[in-house]
Amino acid sequence: MTEPLLEVRDLKVYFSVYRGFVQRLLGGGDAKVHAVDGVSFSIAQGEVFGLVGESGCGKTTIAKTLVGLVRASSGKILFRGEDVTRPDRKGLFRVRERIQLIYQDPQAALSPAMTVGEAVADVLRAHGLPTDKGDRVHAESEAEIRAAVYGIFDDVGLRPPAFYYDKYPDELSGGQKQRVVAGRVLGLRPQLIVADEPVAMLDMSVRARMLEFLMELKARHHLTYLFITHDLATAKFVCDRIGIMYLGRIVEVGPARTIYADPKHPYTRALLQAIPIPDPSRRSAKVLPKGEVPNAVWPPGGCRFHPRCPSALPTCGWEGRDVIALLEERWLSIELAAREGIAGPIEAWEADGLIARRDMGTTDPHAVAALIRTIIDQSGGPMAQAVRDIRVEGTTVIVEFRAPEPLVPKEVEGRVVECLLY
Repeated sequence: MTEPLLEVRDLKVYFSVYRGFVQRLLGGGDAKVHAVDGVSFSIAQGEVFGLVGESGCGKTTIAKTLVGLVRASSGKILFRGEDVTRPDRKGLFRVRERIQLIYQDPQAALSPAMTVGEAVADVLRAHGLPTDKGDRVHAESEAEIRAAVYGIFDDVGLRPPAFYYDKYPDELSGGQKQRVVAGRVLGLRPQLIVADEPVAMLDMSVRARMLEFLMELKARHHLTYLFITHDLATAKFVCDRIGIMYLGRIVEVGPARTIYADPKHPYTRALLQAIPIPDPSRRSAKVLPKGEVPNAVWPPGGCRFHPRCPSALPTCGWEGRDVIALLEERWLSIELAAREGIAGPIEAWEADGLIARRDMGTTDPHAVAALIRTIIDQSGGPMAQAVRDIRVEGTTVIVEFRAPEPLVPKEVEGRVVECLLY
């Protein structure tokens, strides 16, 4: 096999929640947002690789890390075999000539005080004019730069170019602004374009045309795309392979047609089932995830999706906080809260990895332990089966879970899946 154009290995990007000496002194200084938490994928020359997932799963953070706008906490980014994870200032300048980013919001990507022609010309002044041999030469005159911008505008369908050169962003439509942004990117002749939700801000009437335009540019200039979207229909239209992301992890990756025809990961199935089907005769019962996406500061142990998964196993990574979440859910009912009041309040419980505990003080801990055992047994399911022990130590009630199985990505029928079902 030929060497991939881009290879990402176990990429992690964390953001500190607390900053400053006082906050660290008072505690919580080690809390981090696990925006990207061990992501690996590769992109071949000429391929369109899609990253698909809900908002907040880490897609845009990966995009910004690839072009050096965000620093990787650990892991490696290889471009044509060269490590570009933490380039110096000169190396970063070189990386951005080869990897370019199309932003989701073209209005935010353009300066309102600069004409769109100058926005593209400024890039050419900084990086030089690309030649047919792949080199870059500095322009000898402003007329040469203007002529190059005219050529770029013509290439992206802004015709006549002279009409658009002196326009400000506010004078253009959303689709025209996105073409300007695409032209500014293409002006550098990059080898990889990271398209971050490039049609999300556009009207539905022009969205399909914009996608066709991006594919036309790919064919004309032999481009490679990392296409980021939350829209499964869009990904199916443009991508050769896709990676499904959930809470900082890629849970399934493979050929787009294979995944759409037969999704293997429960989260992928849930995403596809959420797509409305216009034909009533083809509609079927939907098994959608329960609850909300967990907090990325304290992501679930084991499989990130297991607290919401309809196919979860006892070995998926249940923890002490899952018991606390179960109690909190039950006590939303006034009747249950009154009946099970001796086990509360929720704030009195604390979780530490596989263990949930509460010091009962003067309350009988054995009665509370028996109540907790009854509640867990009534809930049933994989969480109940994952409980290793419910015991009393002094005045403290302790609920302990079994250690989860290691979560290792596996090859399943032509794709890689991170799930213990396989």
